[in-house]
Amino acid sequence: MYKEKTMMFLYAETPIHPGAGSGAGFIDLPVQRERFTGLPIFQASGIKGAMREYFESQTSGPQNEILDAFGPDTARAAEHAGALGVSEAKILLFPVRSLYGVFAYLTCPLVLQRFKRDLELVGHVPTLWPATIPTPTGETVFVISTRDGSGTIIARGPNVNDLKAVFDEYAFSARPSPETRQIAEFIRDHAFPTSGEYINWKNQFPGRFAIVPDDVFLDFTRLGAEVLTRNRIDDNTGTVEEGALWTEEHLPSETFLYSVLLAADPMTDTSKRPKALADGSAVLNFVKAGLTRSGLSISGLDNRRLQIGGDQTLGRGIVMARFLSKEGGP
Repeated sequence: MYKEKTMMFLYAETPIHPGAGSGAGFIDLPVQRERFTGLPIFQASGIKGAMREYFESQTSGPQNEILDAFGPDTARAAEHAGALGVSEAKILLFPVRSLYGVFAYLTCPLVLQRFKRDLELVGHVPTLWPATIPTPTGETVFVISTRDGSGTIIARGPNVNDLKAVFDEYAFSARPSPETRQIAEFIRDHAFPTSGEYINWKNQFPGRFAIVPDDVFLDFTRLGAEVLTRNRIDDNTGTVEEGALWTEEHLPSETFLYSVLLAADPMTDTSKRPKALADGSAVLNFVKAGLTRSGLSISGLDNRRLQIGGDQTLGRGIVMARFLSKEGGP
């Protein structure tokens, strides 16, 4: 039984390809999507495998802490399960080109409602979260309130009551709301990486944040993903080899995902070796902060870069991880 829970955010620094195999449409290699919503996701097995590889890459041999958290390697996988459970990574923010401010971070009420439910699942009830999530309709979007003079940079107009936002080729009426500001500030303070290179990104984030209608957000995530055409050249002819032209779909840089992490007490057979991690709390602490002991130092994942998904040798899938503590602090 899982005893400890937390949340891990993944901020895309390069495009991500969570491959779904061959596609039935014009994209040969699409990204993974939820069947019932069509929203992009990253399956849990890929996230957990990338996490394990991150830890194993820091040591020349198997370490008991890694075995406790992730389970034995495949040759001995029947010995016991790993203590760490990982959910699929869900979309929280999707970047879209903006006429004002270059680009915007978009989300929608459906995504925010599910995000709040997942926060409560891990034991964090955000005290500053608004009682009601703004729900735009039609051609309206919500942006942060401009009362304190540090307002939105993705909408403009003659006054606060007549703001326009243009995302890709679509124009919207933008309405400032204090609830939107509360949500933006919560994400800024509790989800964004805290390392020095992210200071400007964090400061600018509320001004780039917008809540759009659910169907509009779904359309942007379907049509706004990057589609790259790749080929393989025949060395002898200098032309594309037959059948070696294909398209790949990627989630763009600046996409923001999150995954729920669950930890049980390690299931290690203590007759064979002692547990390296005492309980579920120690498991999550190891994954977040790593460990240092005589002759060995392993960095945890909090505010560290991780590679997920396909096309690793092309620089795809570089993400910055950030953990949410149960208290919600940095």
